[in-house]
Amino acid sequence: MEKDFIRIQLQHDESRNEYTPKELEDALQKLNLSEISSHSIDQEGVIRHETGLEIIISAKSLVNYASAIVNLASAWKKNDIESRIQVTVRSPYELKLILDALKSEYI
Repeated sequence: MEKDFIRIQLQHDESRNEYTPKELEDALQKLNLSEISSHSIDQEGVIRHETGLEIIISAKSLVNYASAIVNLASAWKKNDIESRIQVTVRSPYELKLILDALKSEYI
C-alpha cells in the first residue's frame, strides 16, 4: 500500500546565506525526523538540498509535526526574509489536513 507523503520545501538563495545557522539546526532537531537520502520516498524524514530542506511526512502524521514545522519555518524566514516555503500535496484532502494542522498552531 502506497503512503501519501506531503513534501514541505524550505528554500533560500544559497549565494546569500549560510546553509545551517544555529537557530535552523536547533529547529530542525526539534522535528525529530531522521535524515534520508534523496533516493528514498517511502519514509518520513528530511532531505537536505543545497538550497534548503525538504520535509517529507505522511498526511496522517502532519498534525504531530505542525508545531515543529512552524518553528522551523519561522527560523528559516528569520534567517532570510526572502526564503520561500513550498508545500506539495496530491489531493484537496491533504491540503485540508495541512491548513487545519497549521491553523491550530496559530490559534
